[in-house]
Amino acid sequence: MTAEMMPRGTFRAEFQHSSAAFAAGFQHGGAAFDVDFRDAASHAPVYDGEYTVTPEANVTQVLYTGGKLMAENVIVQEIPKWETSNEAGGKTVYIGGVE
Repeated sequence: MTAEMMPRGTFRAEFQHSSAAFAAGFQHGGAAFDVDFRDAASHAPVYDGEYTVTPEANVTQVLYTGGKLMAENVIVQEIPKWETSNEAGGKTVYIGGVE
């Protein structure tokens, strides 16, 4: 971490870490200091891949999000499924695969 004193008793701090998560505490003797991270920014790379994925049968799907900032939630669609009538008078259910 590097820190720089700023006017009015504030300071600028830059954290050099691959994770956007950290804990900070400031104290001097018995006095407590308020900490405000309103203007905090991360230098972590921004995820630029897909945010919606539909599971595929027999395929491992990886969204490479580790250590990256994400703009929204990932949506995992339902597994494709459909039914057809069969010659025995019942229904055949297909899960995944191609229609």
